Amino acid sequence: MARPRSRPAHQKGARRRTGPALYVARFFAIHPVEHHAPEEEILLLDNSLRSTVPEATLHVPGFAAWIETQDHRPAYQMLYQMLQLLQWQEPGKRWVLKTPHHLEFLDVLFAVFPDAKVIHTHRSPVETMGSFCSMVYFSRHIFSDQVDRHEIGRHWLRKTAHMLRRAHDFRQSHPENAILDVDYTNLVDNPLAIVREIYDFAGQPLTPDTEAALMRALALNRQHKYGKHQYQLSDFGLHEEVVKETYHF
Repeated sequence: MARPRSRPAHQKGARRRTGPALYVARFFAIHPVEHHAPEEEILLLDNSLRSTVPEATLHVPGFAAWIETQDHRPAYQMLYQMLQLLQWQEPGKRWVLKTPHHLEFLDVLFAVFPDAKVIHTHRSPVETMGSFCSMVYFSRHIFSDQVDRHEIGRHWLRKTAHMLRRAHDFRQSHPENAILDVDYTNLVDNPLAIVREIYDFAGQPLTPDTEAALMRALALNRQHKYGKHQYQLSDFGLHEEVVKETYHF
């Protein structure tokens, strides 16, 4: 048998990612998607065709405008039914859900899940807008050939302000709902103390085994695990004063 020829020099070692694979890797550094890890329930809401997933992954201004005019109760009722099905498969567990999508629809959330306890995290929009727009940019590149950074900046600055305004107005008019405010910086700096506060708010015991599991999870999921996320507001046609002015309400 003839001896195989050695690989050309440019093929040796790790293959350099290009095209869609590059954008998938960059997106993974921002928002890891792992088979056995938690994921946002917005993907379940997507089954009702009433979620913000399409406008986060594609340039669909018509759909984005349409969805803001729709009744989202059917979507949340479908979510409720899907969670019932999952609960049947995994009985005895308490659901912990997470997606910024709920900010726009706290009224519907509490109508369908009246016993829900909401943890509302807070972080400077000047910091979050650049990060969020960067995530959308790499997400759209996975599904689209052409992506406009400045369009992403314009669209999501308006959209996120709309979402927060809706959440603010609901909270002002419904102070009786169970909502706990958590500062993001405090959560990062002292996660165990904040988790204790959350468990107390939820009326759940925080056992030593749960604390140990939390510390293991923190050790396995350190910041920049899949690469450092680098971004600037200016990449998306935004600057600090515009963001502050837009969120001033």
